[in-house]
Amino acid sequence: MDQIRKLFATFKKKTITLSELEHLLNSFFPTYEAFSDTILQFEEKEILVMVKAKGRTDRSPSLAFHYRINKSLLMKDFHKELQIYRGKLHPAINIDEYYRMDPSIWKKHLPFILKVDQFIKQHSFPTEYVPAPE
Repeated sequence: MDQIRKLFATFKKKTITLSELEHLLNSFFPTYEAFSDTILQFEEKEILVMVKAKGRTDRSPSLAFHYRINKSLLMKDFHKELQIYRGKLHPAINIDEYYRMDPSIWKKHLPFILKVDQFIKQHSFPTEYVPAPE
């Protein structure tokens, strides 16, 4: 389930068709029933929201032909973590770009960001102006 959530979070578009879902997730599920049960679970959690204008399949259990991916729900915990660090880090450190990136990149960069933060807090920025070298 976590791997599928990660796939949805990093999917380029905001909507996904049923055929794209099948192609994306075919390695995870051996049968249509297992696939459809999982998709219906994501529908219940409102991670996947049916696009009503596109309709549903006739096959049982019935799935939508088109879904909207609720990425804000998928990234909610990650965004909360970023907000916590935004309050802890020095104001000169801008982490806004990480809101658009995969959480794994943030996890990889975090130790270095904390080291830079610690250095800035201990040594501060220079107070004297120095002319640029010619």
